[in-house]
Amino acid sequence: MYRFYSRQFLNLRGHHAGAYVLAFVERRADSDDHPWYNIALELADCSRRVEFEFPLYTAADRRNSVRKARLLADITARFADAVEAEAEFEARRPRRKRQSARSRV
Repeated sequence: MYRFYSRQFLNLRGHHAGAYVLAFVERRADSDDHPWYNIALELADCSRRVEFEFPLYTAADRRNSVRKARLLADITARFADAVEAEAEFEARRPRRKRQSARSRV
């Protein structure tokens, strides 16, 4: 059973297809009714992929997995804020007219 499942493409149409984020928290019970977990966060762009796992086997694993998830969430939120600020700065910056290739020759 999935407590959480999300797969989203990261880029808008027309921008490098294939980038995505896949996140899931899955719990199942085996025949002895002991649960096992499959918890992962996968990030991919066009040719690279990284997967983070979040084990829950021991109390130390659980503390570490929750900390890792919270830290990733905090860093990505602050990163998004910084990217947005830079995009706004770049949008306000005066533009020079581009010279055509012919006029540079």
